Amino acid sequence: SKPQRGSVFILCIPTISSSSPNNAIQGNQLSTQIRIKENLNFLVVDDVVWNAQVFINYLQRLKGQTISATNGDEAVEKYKEAHLQKEPIDVIIMDYDMPVMNGKEAVINIRKYEKTKNLKPAFIIIVTGHVDQSIISECLNLEDGLGANSFLKKPVTFEQISLVLSRANL
Repeated sequence: SKPQRGSVFILCIPTISSSSPNNAIQGNQLSTQIRIKENLNFLVVDDVVWNAQVFINYLQRLKGQTISATNGDEAVEKYKEAHLQKEPIDVIIMDYDMPVMNGKEAVINIRKYEKTKNLKPAFIIIVTGHVDQSIISECLNLEDGLGANSFLKKPVTFEQISLVLSRANL
């Protein structure tokens, strides 16, 4: 809300899709061509609780187990903790712009940890509302394989997440 400019409101209303059966979303199936493995472990990282909850809702539709963090530092700790408890994280949805530690720094720390422990790398999706080609390139093309795997611009839809995950070959 800004004086003399107005306010922006976001309202989410659950609805039933009137799509044809070929496009209906059922469980972990977006369409006949898109399939996503069930029971993946997800880490959702976003400092805005509302945004994190939207991603959690999407991932629950995919029958995944989800934990969340509110900043990059907390994400790194939760990632390590999941590994130590033998519940490794398969996919991380990481906001770029956060307090304490941003998404890029968190990705670097997670990738370094994976290398030192010789772990299978998590599939990392950076999400942000600020689309700047330099940020995208920076996050995806970090030196020594320390980068993210994919990038999505907010607001992100269930279909976008599903498509990226289906292409990830998890």
